[in-house]
Amino acid sequence: MKLTKTLNSALLLALLTAAASTAAPAAHTFAETAVPPILQIDPPAFINVNVNGHALDPHKSYVFMNEKDQYMIPVRDVAESLGYTLTWNDKTRSLELTKGNRWSSITIGQDRYNFAKMNISLGTAPLIHEEKTYVPLAFISDVLKEDVVVNDTLHITITEKQDVDSVTKAGTITSLTLNDDGGRIGLNGFGYGMNLNITDKTEIVGSNQEKLKPADLKLGMSIEVVPDKFQTMSIPPMTNAVKIVVKEASAADVLGTAGEISAVTELSDGTKQITVKGEKLADGAYETISLTLSADTNILATKDNHVLTAADLKQGQRVYAFYGPRVTRSLPPIGHADKIVLESGDPLAAN
Repeated sequence: MKLTKTLNSALLLALLTAAASTAAPAAHTFAETAVPPILQIDPPAFINVNVNGHALDPHKSYVFMNEKDQYMIPVRDVAESLGYTLTWNDKTRSLELTKGNRWSSITIGQDRYNFAKMNISLGTAPLIHEEKTYVPLAFISDVLKEDVVVNDTLHITITEKQDVDSVTKAGTITSLTLNDDGGRIGLNGFGYGMNLNITDKTEIVGSNQEKLKPADLKLGMSIEVVPDKFQTMSIPPMTNAVKIVVKEASAADVLGTAGEISAVTELSDGTKQITVKGEKLADGAYETISLTLSADTNILATKDNHVLTAADLKQGQRVYAFYGPRVTRSLPPIGHADKIVLESGDPLAAN
């Protein structure tokens, strides 16, 4: 059955005039966003939606197709059937969706669907229609990552994606931002890494399972993370941290610089010194610093956390360098490298 039907301008004007004279007052206190033309089905029919084996009442959970040929669904009816808790904010005209460690939000009139603190565009903004919030069907599949099947033009099946065992990721904290809501850590840099949000649901423990707080996390720490199974497709991917286990503590006042090795120097005693030029990773750190490598310096690759030696570090490689606050007053300052993490994962990449 064809879902679209063209109405001439005279008929459309008549219908709009009649609707305006008979419509009940809106239940919302805010101005609703402009609703694009709703393409009705004629003769009357309904698009059936089944969520987790439960058929939604098509009279109460009405689904329509917009002018872009996108199915528009009542998000509360569908999401609550999937186990999400929804909270409406009348001031910001936004809706928050939570289920366990997962969180998403939408704002009326804005084609920015938030997932794992990143915005995803679906081509159509959320809107209010008949006192319900509607989103494109793609919100369920592309943002909430649930299974969606359109069996035919009048039947949609939505199923909660089955949980799979989360894979533990191990590595080094290469960036760290803390705030009142938790914060975010970067694990193993850019190319082989992951950005992880710390939420109020994130469990943080030490190697002996003692409970820790986000403030206990430090740059350069060796950790293991259980990430949420839903991740963005960005590089590096982003998701929420379900659990963080601190495997190796670092000094409370550790500093860090991320950048390129601009020079490698062999000192008179045979030890090596590298100069790193880039961006500071913490207050009090340096954009350019020379660091002496010793037998105590831990050198790793971001790819597979492979152990390296000082001989593997070459000019032009990108590294994350961690060091203490005791440095010389020279330009650039000179300190001792506690830990070096090589971004490329290939010690021969700069040869």
